Amino acid sequence: MFYFASKVSLAFQVDTGISISYLPIPIGIILCFWWGPARTLPAMYANALFSANLWGLHDVDKYPIYCLWEVLAVGVSWFFFIKWKKGKSWLPDLREIVRFLLWVAFPASLCNGFLVAGGLVLFGDLPQDKWFASSLSGLVATLFDTLSVSAPILLWVTPWMELKGWTKTEGAWENRETSWDRNRFRNLKPRKIAEIISVFLLCGFFGAIIPSLEYWFVFALFVLWAALRYGITMALTANIWVQIVTLVFPALVGRSENYQWFKDDKQLIFLINLGILCVVALITGRATSDSRKELQKRRRIEGKLLQSREQYRKFFEENLSANFITDISGNILAANSSFLKMFGFENQTEASLRNFADLFPSYEDFSFLLQKIRISARLETHEVFFQDKNGLPIHTTGNYFATFDKSGGIDSVRGYLMDDTLRRKLEDQLIESKKLETIGTLAGGIAHDFNNILQIISGYATRIQLESSKFASLLEMSRSINAAAGRGAIIVRRLLSLARKGGGGFKTIFADQLINETIDLLLPTFSEKIKFKKEYKEGLPIIVGDYSQLEQVLINLCLNARDALPNGGEISIRAFGVQGANIRESFPLSEPADYLCIEISDNGEGMSEETRKRIFEPFFTTKNKTQGSGLGMSMVYGIMQNHEGMVQVSSQLGTGTSIRLFFPVAKTKTSQLMEKPTKGSQRSTGIILVVEESPYLSEILQDQMSALGFRLISADSVKKAHEILSKFKSSAVLTVIDLDFENLSSLEFLETIKKECPELKILVSGTDFGDGTKEKLSALGINDLLEKPYKIRDLIEFFYTKSF
Repeated sequence: MFYFASKVSLAFQVDTGISISYLPIPIGIILCFWWGPARTLPAMYANALFSANLWGLHDVDKYPIYCLWEVLAVGVSWFFFIKWKKGKSWLPDLREIVRFLLWVAFPASLCNGFLVAGGLVLFGDLPQDKWFASSLSGLVATLFDTLSVSAPILLWVTPWMELKGWTKTEGAWENRETSWDRNRFRNLKPRKIAEIISVFLLCGFFGAIIPSLEYWFVFALFVLWAALRYGITMALTANIWVQIVTLVFPALVGRSENYQWFKDDKQLIFLINLGILCVVALITGRATSDSRKELQKRRRIEGKLLQSREQYRKFFEENLSANFITDISGNILAANSSFLKMFGFENQTEASLRNFADLFPSYEDFSFLLQKIRISARLETHEVFFQDKNGLPIHTTGNYFATFDKSGGIDSVRGYLMDDTLRRKLEDQLIESKKLETIGTLAGGIAHDFNNILQIISGYATRIQLESSKFASLLEMSRSINAAAGRGAIIVRRLLSLARKGGGGFKTIFADQLINETIDLLLPTFSEKIKFKKEYKEGLPIIVGDYSQLEQVLINLCLNARDALPNGGEISIRAFGVQGANIRESFPLSEPADYLCIEISDNGEGMSEETRKRIFEPFFTTKNKTQGSGLGMSMVYGIMQNHEGMVQVSSQLGTGTSIRLFFPVAKTKTSQLMEKPTKGSQRSTGIILVVEESPYLSEILQDQMSALGFRLISADSVKKAHEILSKFKSSAVLTVIDLDFENLSSLEFLETIKKECPELKILVSGTDFGDGTKEKLSALGINDLLEKPYKIRDLIEFFYTKSF
């Protein structure tokens, strides 16, 4: 091509006297676009040397230098072209032409004009004073050639090359196609051919009648008209063929016998060229139009395909479920961010390095899942247990789909998983809560009867103790009976606490009394190898709370300490006052008030840091199923929250555990509370009415209260109690009624005696004061409650704290 361009340039210059020696410049730019500069520039330089030696032009020694200048101009032009092309698209509009002029044509023309002229001056072929004028001439000529040849070819050929499957990279020329589809020319209309020929003839007429009108100006008129009529693409395409025909036709006919005729009438040559150009330009424009339409269609299809791929990618990546694709060997081919998060992977690369089978508890589980998928081709809402990369269990529900190869084997598996680990835990907790509900129902049903039995056992044991001081063996047996009754009472309280039925309401509590009574309950049930160590003084700060719940808290903590001492040890109980400012660092949300701290410590096995962080979780336990349900500490935490208290746990393996309970101190002063009973305040007159269904319990109360000088009358029904009270209304000082017995009738009876005997003191005993019972009693003005099973001394203590 370079050789052809050089030959045309030289022949046209020799035969017509018109210099187009700069034609290889735009052709070099075009070939840089096809071949790349690495191939184009050496070929261009080799052709220049070959042409010079073949035709003997210029000085053989100097012409290679001229060629070098020419090649340098093309190289610089290509540099500017790449700079302009980067990030741009080949849009056939006027803006592209202007940009091409600014970034390609003008730099190329400038470099070529001044460099070639400079070379001519350097080697003495051009006077120095004509260097600038020659440079400007070269610039204009190169600019015209670049605009008329390079720009149209680049704008027209590029989409056609793309449609043909060519690429813009170096080496793509080897994959070119040379054949055109002739069907593109079938729709060529004669009217359009006639229109274009007319315009060419008109332009040629102006060129013929105006001798001073340069041929390039005629071309400019035609290009301007074509641009306005058919668009810039059609116009530039036609202009390519104007230039080619103008250059090639004289070269082809220049050697013929009739060449002299053409030479004498240059205007006729020009018109013939235009006529030939009409057909060529129209055919080329039509082919270009079809190519662009086909290319636009392909681009629309490719755009939709890219859009579809992007939508699929977003759907796959942004889906809430954990999506993955794996092959039959377990290689993870694709996974979205939810999958990476579920299994603890940092990125896609880390996931691809792991085998999908590693995410199962065992390889057999993976094989079993594949077997199921192979049989049914799809699994929906299928539950599978996995484990993350660290081995933590994950319970999932998901859909699995298989794709099969031609032989019927599984090619890949797609999965869509939802993490149901939390749901599974909640289901387990619900099952456990149902078990507890059953226990609570059982406890509520048997607690009353069981407490009555314990009351009888405790009563007779106390009576034996009082009457058998001379018999040491009987005294020891009575103590054992009392201890057994105490253990039974603890069991009932724990059952009722689990069922949340044991609440007796908030009231002021003497902390030392709470601790002492709890220890008295627990001491007979503990091994002799375990010692209790009390580290507190009488007169501790007073707190407000539910006595039975706080007692349950201390019982749970002491039982945990006992379990931590299988070989014996020491349980230390401390109690002391603390100012709120001193615990603000550990509990930033604590109120600025005074607190009572009860600390229970042991020197047992201790806990690890991981265990310490989880001890308040429901159902978490380090014991086996036969030793506990894991609810003790969660119950402690819940009760402390209800009492606006705080819990602090410190423990080390092999050292032991220390748990501190912080209770807000009651604002009521000790002096405002009732003093504890003393023997000097005893009064031993009056009738006590006991409404109790158990005759054994009534008998025990009657024996012990009679010894203190009271007369006790028992009634086994509300109706009978009302009759007795009507008879002994003036001498009755106290009524003890069992609320568990004839509940509704008992409430009506209490309301009646409150109206008939407003001065009569009433003490209500019972197993359960929940479900609004306490509020109903309070509405009747009854706030004195005694929880079963109680000891006779509790009744006596209550009696002596009242003024009748």
